[in-house]
Amino acid sequence: MFAFTYPSVLFEIEPLLYYAATFEAGLEMLTHIARRGGQPRNIYYQDLKAFKQNWVSLPAKVFDGQPFKEPIARLQREWEQVLRVVD
Repeated sequence: MFAFTYPSVLFEIEPLLYYAATFEAGLEMLTHIARRGGQPRNIYYQDLKAFKQNWVSLPAKVFDGQPFKEPIARLQREWEQVLRVVD
C-alpha cells in the first residue's frame, strides 16, 4: 500500500492511499503521476503481507516520470544470476 500527498488542481494538498498488486505497480503509478506533471510528496510504502507492517519512506525526488519497471526487472535478473553463481 502506498500513501502520499500531492497538490490538487485547487492547490490544496490531497492525501491518497493506493493499493497496488505489487511494489513495482505502485512505483509505476507514482511515475505516471509525475509524468503527467503531478508532484507526489510525502510518499510511504507498507507491505501488507509482511509480518511487521512498518511504513517505509520513499524519496519523492526519484519520481521524475522515468519508468521503474524495466530497471527493477533488470536488477532482479542480475541478483538471481549472482545467487545462482554463489550456489
